[in-house]
Amino acid sequence: MKHCIKFLILILLFGCTVKSPYPGFSKGKNGTYYQLYKIGENTQKAQLGDFITADIVYKTMNDSVFFSGRRKLHISNPEFPGSIDECFTMLSKGDSASFIISADLFFNKTLESALPPFLKSGTSMKVSVDIIEIQTKIEYEKEKEAFLRWIDDFNEYEKVILRQFLKQEKLLVKPTNSGMYYLKTREGKGKKLRKVIQLLSIMKANF
Repeated sequence: MKHCIKFLILILLFGCTVKSPYPGFSKGKNGTYYQLYKIGENTQKAQLGDFITADIVYKTMNDSVFFSGRRKLHISNPEFPGSIDECFTMLSKGDSASFIISADLFFNKTLESALPPFLKSGTSMKVSVDIIEIQTKIEYEKEKEAFLRWIDDFNEYEKVILRQFLKQEKLLVKPTNSGMYYLKTREGKGKKLRKVIQLLSIMKANF
């Protein structure tokens, strides 16, 4: 039932299927040609200002791949109809689709770069998008702040993660004098490594 509702929403969003000059692609309400591959569980579409994590593939119209990778992108106001930002707002987390967009506009306006030699001016290109995650600006800023703190104070970050692990595993363990946590997984019956312990103590004193 959930998938049926999502499918109906996508029909309203993309528009009714009309005759397309591109086999397998349908023309959406905004004039963009698309091909939907997968429908995710989430029905909340990406919004302008959101940050998305997506697997993206750029292809020529002959399906020759010239870029493939996972990227975190900020969805900005579309500069022209059929821009890649506009395409992003048609999808939800878990959705996968392919779009046909203008190669000139994408490179000149979106990327602000020259058209590569293997693409001719006035032609189109394909962009395949698989939405992995959608974050609001607030969620993105929180993640960014946590990451920067991790960079600035890695030791403190480790302590937080360690405390979370101990709490999750319900391990009542106190650190040693050096700050090391000693988790005994199996009780042995052999002799203790006294010489190794003494050597470590000497090394610690020297450093």
